[in-house]
Amino acid sequence: MTVLRPELLTLAEVPHGSLAASEAHGRADVLDLSANLSPLGPPPAVIMAVRAARLDAYPEPDARTFRAAVADRVGVTPEQVAAGNGASELIWLAALAAVRPGARVPILGPTFGEYARAVRVAGGEPVLVHAQPPDFLPPVEAFVDALERLAPPIAFLCNPNNPTGALLPRSAIERLLRAAPATLLVIDEAYLPFSGAPDLVPLLEWGNVLLIRSLTKVYAIPGVRLGYALASPAVATTLRRIAPPWSVSAPAIAAGLAALRDPAWEQRAAATARLERERLAAGLRARGLRPLPSAANFLLVAVPNAPAVRRTLLERGVLVRDCASFGLPDYLRIAAGPPNAIDRLLAVWPAREDER
Repeated sequence: MTVLRPELLTLAEVPHGSLAASEAHGRADVLDLSANLSPLGPPPAVIMAVRAARLDAYPEPDARTFRAAVADRVGVTPEQVAAGNGASELIWLAALAAVRPGARVPILGPTFGEYARAVRVAGGEPVLVHAQPPDFLPPVEAFVDALERLAPPIAFLCNPNNPTGALLPRSAIERLLRAAPATLLVIDEAYLPFSGAPDLVPLLEWGNVLLIRSLTKVYAIPGVRLGYALASPAVATTLRRIAPPWSVSAPAIAAGLAALRDPAWEQRAAATARLERERLAAGLRARGLRPLPSAANFLLVAVPNAPAVRRTLLERGVLVRDCASFGLPDYLRIAAGPPNAIDRLLAVWPAREDER
């Protein structure tokens, strides 16, 4: 009888945004503010590139052309770039490369659940260092303490963080790097384009930094699955060596090349998202709520009876993210989506007597 690792059967699925299959039937009218995508949608040039991609030939096994374009765009060498089937694959590859059985791995939370799941699959134990309500300010010193105490091979943080929107400045990240020079600090920057924050590429000189970036969010192409990682040549090469062959498809490579040729679209998307985020925040405050300040393209807001509010909004044609899977059952996460979706959300927001 084949014996697999029995502990893997206890792994919980990590919920993500978008309409569940059980809720989607007959709901083509729903406006989705549960997935944090650019309010502009995908660029026309990216759509055309995907349609023109060759499907009758294997893609480059290591996405060499895309990696070279990324390197040129951000100012590193192609050897410092690894491509992935979305940022999520790169998170899993980092855990596979660094986590040894039994290793305790700090994760700055509450945050994206795939960090912890990847650590568990690799045989490690996630150690969550949580920011606390009501402001969820990142607990930098507590994270430093965990790094110094555990001396982990790897640690994870999301910057800006999902779902809180909190942004760690470069000085705080340098504090973490000084505290753990032998730890690979993985910084998930999926939402960085929306923040307007300075680029952290200069931190690659430290040698123990891995920056993970996604084209899914700012170019609104979640169906394509494309991301990239920036690191030292040794780390980036390791990720490429352990990645499955052809994990980045030909349509994804084509989409990435087209996206990188159009930086103005990214700038427009980020600017539009910031405007819609502020309009959404003002509308929520007018309804007596207190959304957290956010550097990303979404807001986290405490809501009385959050599951009921989500259910009511869905019935009225708007989907938002229930944050119970982040350990925040009294909160909703709402994307700064297209103006028409924000308009509908604010128009159909339930009165207090409907929150049941």
